[in-house]
Amino acid sequence: TICAGEPVMLSAEALLTGTYFWNPGGMAATFVDTVSVNSQYALRFEYGEGCVYEDTVHVMVRPNFTLKLVSDPDTNRVDIGVPIMLDAFLPGTNSNNFIFTWLENNSDPVGNTQQITVTPIINDSTVTYFVTVVSPSGCTQTESITFTIIQPNIKVPNASRLMGTVLMILLGWPL
Repeated sequence: TICAGEPVMLSAEALLTGTYFWNPGGMAATFVDTVSVNSQYALRFEYGEGCVYEDTVHVMVRPNFTLKLVSDPDTNRVDIGVPIMLDAFLPGTNSNNFIFTWLENNSDPVGNTQQITVTPIINDSTVTYFVTVVSPSGCTQTESITFTIIQPNIKVPNASRLMGTVLMILLGWPL
């Protein structure tokens, strides 16, 4: 059983030398196919003096979904400490009974709902948020979004310059 659109690897192995015939699939012992509907693969293995082994593999396909990660603000550069709303948008899909897992930098849990609000407070230059979504049928999709963190530009005045300015004010001199 696979999720629609995912590749499936079909493999046959025999202890004897022979020829594989997959229908569909060709003559390799192993091949990969991408299917979107329930499918059947017939294997015919010919070996020895006219000996034949036949088998069939049924691939069941579960419905899949599309995941799009949306952010507000819709930018990849944010100031440190500014909240960001993230939405694991599932176009055309009812998200009831889906499981959402959000991670910051692929390690720190930050939420488990379809929409979350995060506030980056790290001193790194970037932060990446990952969401993994699992459907009720067990299909999984993962997306991520990376933000460049804009650190505050803090200027510390030079103490002697500050003292000179204070002295000029006290003496009434023009600045």
